[in-house]
Amino acid sequence: MGANYTYSLIALVVQDNNLLDIIFDYGAAPRLERVILSIADIDSLSGVQHLQRLKELELHGSASNIGEVKQAIPGHLIIQFSDKQLNDLH
Repeated sequence: MGANYTYSLIALVVQDNNLLDIIFDYGAAPRLERVILSIADIDSLSGVQHLQRLKELELHGSASNIGEVKQAIPGHLIIQFSDKQLNDLH
């Protein structure tokens, strides 16, 4: 996705059981407020701290680095996990 498309992006929904890594680069989606990820088993989710306007992160599946993700995001962010393993970390 080019920079022109991601600049005005407010919500992002990703559903892909073959996706292994998601990286949000600094400045990539400055208006993004909500992210919903439906991924069976993601190896790495990084760069969430760069999403300055993010209000909600919803993850359906499991992520091996979810502890790092939780440390990188602001405390006021709403986080929802559907996998029991992830809910135990909530």
